[in-house]
Amino acid sequence: MISKMYFDIIFCLCIINFLKSNNFIRVVFFITIAKYGTFCVKNQLFLISLIYFYMIKEYDREKAVGYARRWAMSQNPDFYHFAGIGGDCTNFISQCLLAGGGIMDYDLYYGWYYIDVAHRSPSWTSVEFLNRFLLDKSRIGPFASISTIENLEEGDIIQLRQNPIRFNHSLIISKIENGQIYVCAHSQNALDRPLESYPYFEAVGLHIEGILT
Repeated sequence: MISKMYFDIIFCLCIINFLKSNNFIRVVFFITIAKYGTFCVKNQLFLISLIYFYMIKEYDREKAVGYARRWAMSQNPDFYHFAGIGGDCTNFISQCLLAGGGIMDYDLYYGWYYIDVAHRSPSWTSVEFLNRFLLDKSRIGPFASISTIENLEEGDIIQLRQNPIRFNHSLIISKIENGQIYVCAHSQNALDRPLESYPYFEAVGLHIEGILT
């Protein structure tokens, strides 16, 4: 006979698969667990740990950086090149995040996805909207936390405010060497360009923590 603990684990995994299809249900489920009970498993922390372990996967920094270097000075034909309509920098960064294991969230307003030039989320190509998406942490796909520039890693994202009004440029860290940060970018195509060579008023670092599935 299957022990109760193993039955609980299997049951929880079935529930998780259902939760993955709906963000609202996922949030309600977490609140219910925290407030009203242990939901089949006496150890509440065990259940929550199991859910997070199953739903979050590691961001593959090596693949993200490899993609950045491969396409830094050219355009992947699978994606539209936005240089003439607002800039291609965040489109390129989204591609790098996708290569690092990112999963698209096809919500029309709050998601992160690209189908073609006419069917894409604002967060795929907008500096501001990508920032909001990554820091949300409740959506399917990559998520991040704000970090100081010196604590960032290869594969993390930097966004620059190069004018007095708003952030307007997205970069990916491709190399850190002797304390020097190098980046890849589009709009002004760059391969392992020193971050210090960019003029800017302010820079924000986004440390990619993982991929919510």
